[in-house]
Amino acid sequence: MSRESDSLMSSMIDEVSACCSRAFHTGSLLLRGSPHAAGWILGWLSTEFAPHVLTGHALSVVGVSPLERIACELAGRRADTVLDTALRETFGDGYRDAVHHPLAPYTARQPRVGGLVDAMRHRSRYSATTTDIPYGPGGRSHLLDVWRRPDLPDDYRAPVLIQVPGGGWSVNDKRGQGYPLMSRMVELGWICVSINYSRSPRNAWPAHIIDVKRAIAWVR
Repeated sequence: MSRESDSLMSSMIDEVSACCSRAFHTGSLLLRGSPHAAGWILGWLSTEFAPHVLTGHALSVVGVSPLERIACELAGRRADTVLDTALRETFGDGYRDAVHHPLAPYTARQPRVGGLVDAMRHRSRYSATTTDIPYGPGGRSHLLDVWRRPDLPDDYRAPVLIQVPGGGWSVNDKRGQGYPLMSRMVELGWICVSINYSRSPRNAWPAHIIDVKRAIAWVR
């Protein structure tokens, strides 16, 4: 590996280490030293922290030869074949035709750099009048947003996607998560419901899953 590659790797590792250190310190203060919360933060930093994952992807291409890149591409294509075979064995050769969205035809949009910005903008369009709806007695913890196309009739029976924010049942908010997915599904005619729920450590299991079931009952 060249000296420039070594320098680049060292710089990226230092930057990620600094980000992780700041995140751990902030998380410890926010979660008030709970042993369970500290364990969750450590797991999050090692498996889900975005800079950590992005750096791994970036370093994976440092010093990779063209032949190795071709090999990775071929391996990816083989994985696609394996997945397709498994789906055909499970659902039959016509599994693609069985996928149905309520509104057709759908005008596909080409992916572009501003896609995430568009998704953030779609929230104000698709849930402008249907935000912070209570589904239980728990105040802010029992609020939800309903995403739907403005041209859907009130009596339209659309399929519903319930978005439960990630965060180990400890850090969550219905806003800021799942926007690209919900924007896409709403454009296809679905209705999406993004929920808040009771958090740990103040609320112990199974309070979280009870909240999810309460939200499902509200949707029904």
